[in-house]
Amino acid sequence: MLDYFEEDEILPTKLSRKTILRVFKVAFDHKLLFIMFLSSTILLGLDVGFDIIIFKQLLDVGIIPGNMEMVWLYIFLYGINWAAWSILAFFMIYSGVRLETYILYNLRKQMFEHIQGLSFSYFDKTPLGWIMARIISDASSVSGTMIWAFQWILREGSVMVSSIFFIIIIDWRLSLIVLQYYLFFYL
Repeated sequence: MLDYFEEDEILPTKLSRKTILRVFKVAFDHKLLFIMFLSSTILLGLDVGFDIIIFKQLLDVGIIPGNMEMVWLYIFLYGINWAAWSILAFFMIYSGVRLETYILYNLRKQMFEHIQGLSFSYFDKTPLGWIMARIISDASSVSGTMIWAFQWILREGSVMVSSIFFIIIIDWRLSLIVLQYYLFFYL
């Protein structure tokens, strides 16, 4: 049988373009979930900008002049914004987990079909535990990483755009400071 197996086989640590495209192809197969995931993620990021405007108005129109009616109005608006954020977060997580599950299922199905076509000599020299670990662990890592990394990039990008947009509206001089910060830390 097997006398020697190189368990510490060096495997690529970066995802290839082919793997990324395959994962997104599976995600595109579920268009409604993918659109729900994209839109809720982007809207969550844009929602941060509304917090900026609400707090600015709360200070300028309500707290500093001592107008309690406006304070309660902006607290109410903040509550509505918080409720919208909660609903968007629910849809983002729901659609993201569903997409991750579909991707994981399809990746494992494709790997199983590939394994079915391998020769018997491959199974003679490769331990079953190693094959199973690749199917279970690696497919799970790829599907989770792809969905949640994509979500993070989209959400943080939209947070950055919305915060710059609303800060330009508030005060263009303040936006210059914020833009310098973004340029320094993100480029």
